[in-house]
Amino acid sequence: MSATAPYRESQGRPRPYDPTVRVRPCDDCGAALVVGEAAEERLCEECGRAVAVPQAQTLMIPQSPSGDEVERLEHLKTQLDHDWVMPASVAKYGNVLEDEILEARGVWAELRERLESNPDDVSTRTALVILSNSLHNAMPSKLEEDQRARRALMESAAEAVRDGPTRQKLVGNLVLGAIRGGHEVDARAWLKHLDPHSRSLDADSMYRLGTAMLATAEGDYAQVLESVGRAVGEVPVHRSCRGLVATLRANALEKLGSVDAAVEALYAQIKARHSSLALIKSVVKNLAHLHLCERSLPLAIQRDQARLARNIPTALGPAVRWLALGGMLAAGAGIAESGATSWIGIFAGASLGALAWLLSRALQRKRLGIIEGCESVNGRITAMRHVGSAWDLDVVVERKGQPDVRATTRQQLSASIARMELEGCSFDALWNPAFPQLFPRITIHVAGDTKQPVKEDNAAS
Repeated sequence: MSATAPYRESQGRPRPYDPTVRVRPCDDCGAALVVGEAAEERLCEECGRAVAVPQAQTLMIPQSPSGDEVERLEHLKTQLDHDWVMPASVAKYGNVLEDEILEARGVWAELRERLESNPDDVSTRTALVILSNSLHNAMPSKLEEDQRARRALMESAAEAVRDGPTRQKLVGNLVLGAIRGGHEVDARAWLKHLDPHSRSLDADSMYRLGTAMLATAEGDYAQVLESVGRAVGEVPVHRSCRGLVATLRANALEKLGSVDAAVEALYAQIKARHSSLALIKSVVKNLAHLHLCERSLPLAIQRDQARLARNIPTALGPAVRWLALGGMLAAGAGIAESGATSWIGIFAGASLGALAWLLSRALQRKRLGIIEGCESVNGRITAMRHVGSAWDLDVVVERKGQPDVRATTRQQLSASIARMELEGCSFDALWNPAFPQLFPRITIHVAGDTKQPVKEDNAAS
């Protein structure tokens, strides 16, 4: 922790992300307690529980030496395919639901205490970081007390993590939280805790993300593009930050007048990872005061919906193709003939062609309607069967606040995925409850396979 002035009750409640005070959560109710640097025991003002507060640990990340930047970037690129592997102890909390927050908080507190007593336990450290992000994203954030609780969760987890690059991932969320609350001064103070020259990709990506978001809040869009690049691939970015980075990049391009480039940046991210769309919408909503991607996001969504709609099978599809073929044959026969027969053939061909065009438009409207009714869901695979060149997957779709839905969907799987044992694997997907067998997009998560990440868009938003 940076040097701080002692907090006095007479000063009133501090700002949610005020870096001059230390905050600790109550392990029972989650409320934020403002505490001192020394070890002590405090009573939670909300539930009355006695909270044991350990000695403060620094949140400053050890600074890496600045050296050959080209070499550092090349080193970071070698980590692009690396990802966090979900430990079994927190596997069920990859997407914490509202009614699971209390249970997940209990598991989180146990992990934090275990890591505080054994800082070198890599498995516990990984589990704590993943669960901290999942729990942080599930917690409410509208009120200042909610923001303090989210900050307390991240700050106390960061104190327990002694590894600098891993701690940077947690402290970076304090930067983002301060910006979300409209406190850019606090965000800049937290940003100074981070290492700008880390050789760890996820730590470096968190620094770039914090810098770009702060520059966005301050209206410095050139600095945004300098931090994250004008296009994908200019600078390496960890999977967990790509959705947020794409949003900030697109917004900067739009604000600088390049709307087409902004649309392309968003569309490329949505196409590459369908859950990015839900994340981008969430970011735009949560940072409404920054007016992100006001022109480019609707255009990118429209473009993506049109692409998805073309891939949805419907009963009208074969009819349209046969009508179009019949029209071409009839017209061709008419042209080959002479006299009245010729005109009849041409007229019949044109009529069939027009009917095919009308049915094609109706088909496209139906497909778009299916896409527009889709929602982002999670679920798990219960069984799989080989059917010709495709696979039937029996799945359970999990919807927030609603009963699970069982469905069977037919999917084309790559050979490498089809060879795996997928029963029990989780997935996230785009799904329309009115057409439960259709999954326009589905991503299967195979634990332990770095090419099929457990959770991609897990940077706290």
